[in-house]
Amino acid sequence: DVMAKIFSGTGMDADRNVEDNGKLGSKAGLYGGPDTVRQHGDILATYRSTGQMEISLVEQRKAKKLEALRRDLAVKAKLAEDARSAFLDEEQQLRSFKKQA
Repeated sequence: DVMAKIFSGTGMDADRNVEDNGKLGSKAGLYGGPDTVRQHGDILATYRSTGQMEISLVEQRKAKKLEALRRDLAVKAKLAEDARSAFLDEEQQLRSFKKQA
């Protein structure tokens, strides 16, 4: 049964308490814990509760924002370095004009 393999270890079949498709009969084993026996080729599915999913999504958003901030900082640092270099060049040129005058 394909659906049994897809939902194997997700808790969606927790009401079944018999050995089926290589799973142990204990309900703890149906959640993909250490008691679960899997046959070669079975699909390993994971299940996250709503709270776990929300936490994961919040962490992903934070990571994306942090990466965007790092990119912005790198761009601004490069622009600041370019401006500093241009300023030093102009200052050097001004000094040379003063010496000529």
